Amino acid sequence: MVSYPVLKTGVPIVRATPTSASAPTQNRTATPARRALAAVVIGLALMATAILLTQRTPTGAALLPKKVTDLTLEGPVQTGRQATAQISGLHGTGIAIDDAAIGQYKGPAGRAMLWVSESADTSSAQALLAAMDQAMPGDKTFTGRVEFQVDGLPVYRVDGAGMTNYYYRLDRRVYWLGYAGSGDPLQVLRAFLSSARGAAEGGR
Repeated sequence: MVSYPVLKTGVPIVRATPTSASAPTQNRTATPARRALAAVVIGLALMATAILLTQRTPTGAALLPKKVTDLTLEGPVQTGRQATAQISGLHGTGIAIDDAAIGQYKGPAGRAMLWVSESADTSSAQALLAAMDQAMPGDKTFTGRVEFQVDGLPVYRVDGAGMTNYYYRLDRRVYWLGYAGSGDPLQVLRAFLSSARGAAEGGR
């Protein structure tokens, strides 16, 4: 209850209580300068996101080329944990693999299988390749191991599972390529190597 002081005349003095309507209001209208600044900030954020996306290392199915010579990638493509578990099981090692992909290729002259694993660094990838190669002498499926070089790159060849098989390392990735068909397996290997090297240079 509001009390009113009384003058000697007996007429009460009414004091006006400030209301929210009488309080000064804040001008919330964005000024042209603020709008311009907001546009610049948003533009920079979008640009940074685009740069990060273009520099991101391809993973999963992106590890596999879509087509090499007359061989076209066909489904199903295995990626992620499924491919990582299968490749780890094939190699029989405890070396960690960050990502992996397995694909089948078909063409008029033959078919191919490509296993690709990606390690955290080149040392881990080289250790994985070495473990694979050390297991070959005692393997009953793959025989006739031969080591040679293609443009200075160490490559290993074995025969087995109805295919001519090559395994090798490029940077952090280890590849196993199997080919069966009327074409020249070595030329197929060179084509896959060229594709992998081109993709690696394009991602830099």
